[in-house]
Amino acid sequence: MSLSQPAVAPPDLAACQSLRIEPMDPEEFGPPEAIPVPDGFHHAAATDVSYIAVSTLGGSTVCVDNTKTGEITEMEWFSGERFLGWQWWGYEGFGYKIVDRQGDGSIMDVGARPHFSPSANRMASLQVSGAGWGGLEGFAVWQVKPHGFDLLSAQVADEQGTLPQIIADNFGQWSFVGWRGEDCMQMALDPFRVSPADPRGTARRIYFADKDNAWEIMEGRCS
Repeated sequence: MSLSQPAVAPPDLAACQSLRIEPMDPEEFGPPEAIPVPDGFHHAAATDVSYIAVSTLGGSTVCVDNTKTGEITEMEWFSGERFLGWQWWGYEGFGYKIVDRQGDGSIMDVGARPHFSPSANRMASLQVSGAGWGGLEGFAVWQVKPHGFDLLSAQVADEQGTLPQIIADNFGQWSFVGWRGEDCMQMALDPFRVSPADPRGTARRIYFADKDNAWEIMEGRCS
C-alpha cells in the first residue's frame, strides 16, 4: 500500500444506502451478509449487503452495486492509491471492478485484472470465458486521463455473445504476456483440444495488439 497519498475522509456507506437498488432477478442471489473488506483497505472501502462504498481522493464517496456479488478476492491498488480494483464472483457471473478515485470518482468493470503500460498512461484488459459470463468477454485498451479513461479499442462479444472472429476462431486460454513499451501489448493463446483436431495442434500461439494497427489483435509479436 502506498504511503505517499494524503489522508482523505473514509467512505460514507450511509450515502450509498440511501440510493435506489435495481430489483434482482428471481434466479439471482446476492451475498447473505456484507462481504468483508480485505485488510489494508478499510480506510478507503466499506461494505454492506448492497454496496461497496469507496472514498475518492477528494473526500467524496463512490457507490458500487454489490447485490450480485458473492465473493471479493485480490483487492489491490494501482498507480499509488488512485485506482482500487478487485475480482468479484457471483451467481453465473464474474468480473473485475476498478474505481478511479480521482475527481468525483468513476467505476468500470474490465472483466479481469487490468494491466497498465510502463508509464501507467494506458490500461488493457483481456478476459475470455467459454460460458460468456465474464464482465468483458474480449480485449480492450483505454487511455488514462487525469480523470477517468477514454476507450481506444474494444474487441468484445456482441449482445448475442458472439466473440470477435480472431478470438472465436482460436478457442483456448488467452492471457497477457505484457506491455512492450507504451504502444504494444503482447498476448498468448494456449489452445484447447477440439474435434476435429486443429491442424496447428495445441502448441502456444503468440499474438499482439498495437497502436499502429488500431489495437486489433493479430498473430505475431510486437516489433
